[in-house]
Amino acid sequence: IKDYKEKLKIKSAKSKIFTPEQLLAVEWYEFLGAKLPFPRIIKMIKKSGYRYCFQLLSEIKQEPPNNPVSLFIWKCKNDKIIWK
Repeated sequence: IKDYKEKLKIKSAKSKIFTPEQLLAVEWYEFLGAKLPFPRIIKMIKKSGYRYCFQLLSEIKQEPPNNPVSLFIWKCKNDKIIWK
């Protein structure tokens, strides 16, 4: 039975990180406390750009707001500058 349970164990998502965008998405995912789905975070990073989302993460970590999830979504949707 132990062998069977070992075979069923799911591998961690960290073993499938290949790009800087995915690494940043993992940081956002952990910072937001898994309140936003991982694929949605990656989509927002690709839409807004890696550098912008990295800068936004560092700003939010310095002064955490009451609701960081809403702030992240609002900033990514309403920002008109695309930083690639």
